Amino acid sequence: MKKNAGNRIRRICLSLSVMIAAAGALSSSAAGDDLQRAGDKVESAEEQAKDLKEAGERLESYLEELNTQLDQLTSDMEELARQKEELNGRLSATEEELEEAKATESRQYEDMKKRIQYMYENRDAGFVGLIFSEESLSGIMNKAEYAMDMAGYDRRMLTEYKETKELVAQKENDLLEEQDALEQVVRDTEQKRNEVLAAIGETAEKMEACAGNLEDTEGQLAQYRSELQQKELEAENQMAELTDDGTQVADGGSGSGNNGMGGNENGGGSTAAADKPSEGDGSTETPVKPSDSPTEAPTQAPTEAPTQAPTEAPTEAPTEAPTEAPTQAPDPGEDEIDYTAYTDLELMAAMIYREANMEPWEGKVAVGNVIMNRIRSSRYPNTMLGVLSQPYQFSPWGYPKYINALKNGVNATCRQAAEAAMNGTENYIGDLLHFRTIAPGYEGIKIGGHVFY
Repeated sequence: MKKNAGNRIRRICLSLSVMIAAAGALSSSAAGDDLQRAGDKVESAEEQAKDLKEAGERLESYLEELNTQLDQLTSDMEELARQKEELNGRLSATEEELEEAKATESRQYEDMKKRIQYMYENRDAGFVGLIFSEESLSGIMNKAEYAMDMAGYDRRMLTEYKETKELVAQKENDLLEEQDALEQVVRDTEQKRNEVLAAIGETAEKMEACAGNLEDTEGQLAQYRSELQQKELEAENQMAELTDDGTQVADGGSGSGNNGMGGNENGGGSTAAADKPSEGDGSTETPVKPSDSPTEAPTQAPTEAPTQAPTEAPTEAPTEAPTEAPTQAPDPGEDEIDYTAYTDLELMAAMIYREANMEPWEGKVAVGNVIMNRIRSSRYPNTMLGVLSQPYQFSPWGYPKYINALKNGVNATCRQAAEAAMNGTENYIGDLLHFRTIAPGYEGIKIGGHVFY
């Protein structure tokens, strides 16, 4: 858009320069300078808006990445909490097991101590007497062996309980170490989660600031576009005055392209500008040969077009924008063709087809209304061929696809729209002379994708 807008302004300034040379009009020079400055402001604001949009998109992408990280960290925290709860349960069971082992060891130790104490205290009449109370040697040996086995059992059980206690204690220590490690992971994860939360907050603030700057820039851009629109109209009036004085110059495309029509910022006025769409442009209607004539026009068409205009733009002071030297307009690469061999209806229908084939019925007729208004205006040539062939006015003119549409015929709807405009049976824009694609800052009657002014 920036390149096309710059080319458009350069074309207008070039035409004004030619007029200055032909008529010596200093006021035209000033108008050209004003128009160039207005165009530079628009280009600069468009570039700034583009940069802010790209920055906003990058911040939005980064915010999505942060939110993904936050979701993962939150999930990790939930898993760590589950592991911690499980570990605490195992630790509680181990502590109970350890207490039980300690109690068992203590009981065994007390039992063994009591037995030893009993044997010590009753060694004369007690245990020894019990052994030697047997009448046979075998009985004495059995009781002595029993006493030794009991003592050995006490020692073994005491040793086993001590080992069990030590094993449980080691298990408890392992679980405590695991608990410490898990708590460290929890702390690290929580810290990272807090960092991500802080980054999300910071990114959200940057996005808000970027959105605010973009809103301000778009408001300023709307103001600059409105100023550019006014400068284009003023420049056209200057050229019209010089032309009325008898100076023959090439019109510089004063309206965003086709003398203020500006479709896609390049002189076409619609999505078909610069002759880019393919033949047919998505229409399913059968083309009508130039010699064909429809029998009837569409029976339904709105009686009036919407008149809502964009809201008032902000009034901040404009910023300085870079300038570019004007360049010569591109050669359309016109095929060899005798346009005088075609009727006005065929010429207009082909232009409507290239400019507004994808537009609603009202939009097609409105393009024809602009052409007819120019023919009737003293500021333009008074013939169909003269209006359509003006330099930098209707961008499809002279390009192969326009020529093909002219040679092969167009669909019935575009031809009927041309008939309605030429016959004056339908007019949706009054006496307006310009149109372009809708953009903030351009005021007028909006129909489909175009604004007429």
